[in-house]
Amino acid sequence: MANIADLRELFLRALQCLDDNYVKFHLYSNVEATGRLAAIHPREFYILVNEFGGNVISHFSSVVLRPSDFISLQADMIRTNDLNA
Repeated sequence: MANIADLRELFLRALQCLDDNYVKFHLYSNVEATGRLAAIHPREFYILVNEFGGNVISHFSSVVLRPSDFISLQADMIRTNDLNA
């Protein structure tokens, strides 16, 4: 598994996503991530993450380690809070 610094660097270089809709994600592993919400599906979120907190990233349904891709999470794995609210 890639470490947090590697993931952060990859996603900092990722392509732009929709608007400036920043949200904070709380994962089951108690890792907080801040990023832009790229797309919503009833069961899955696609997220461009630009900041991580914590030491371990686990429970991702998939992590695609290409700079132009997004982290994909199942909807029941996270809860979101809109940082602009």
